[in-house]
Amino acid sequence: MQEIIEFINRHVVLSAIWVMLLISLILNLIKRFFLKVKIINCIEAICLINKEDAIVVDIRFHNDYNKGHITGALNITEPDIKKGILGKLEKNNLKPIIIVCNTGNNAINSAMQLKSMGFIDVYVLRNGMNAWIDENLPLVRM
Repeated sequence: MQEIIEFINRHVVLSAIWVMLLISLILNLIKRFFLKVKIINCIEAICLINKEDAIVVDIRFHNDYNKGHITGALNITEPDIKKGILGKLEKNNLKPIIIVCNTGNNAINSAMQLKSMGFIDVYVLRNGMNAWIDENLPLVRM
C-alpha cells in the first residue's frame, strides 16, 4: 500500500489522468446500462426492417446521406430531431425506429430524444453506417 501512495505522489499527473479515465469508463458503462434505447447489429436491423416494417432514420447531413444510405431510410438530421421537425416520422410512433449515423455515437442522443417524444420502439445501429458498409450491405446512392 505504501508503494502505491509513493507512486501517486511521484506521478500526480499520470495518476490523475488514470483516475479520470477510470471514472469516464464507469460513467459510460452506467449510462449504457440504464439506456432506454436498444443497440442492435446489422442482422437485427435487417430483421426489424423486413419482419416488423421498421423505419430507418438516417441522421447524417444531406451530403453524406446522398453518398449512400439504407434503402427506404428517411433523412432527418440530428438538429431537426432536437427541434421536433420529424416530417413523415411523426405518424409512425408505434413502429420500430432504427436510428443510423456514421459511427453509432450520435445516434444514441437522437434516439433518446425520440423516446422522450413518445416513440416506443427505438433502436440504434451499432457502429452506424460504418458497420453497414463493412458488412457489404446494399446502399442507395443519389
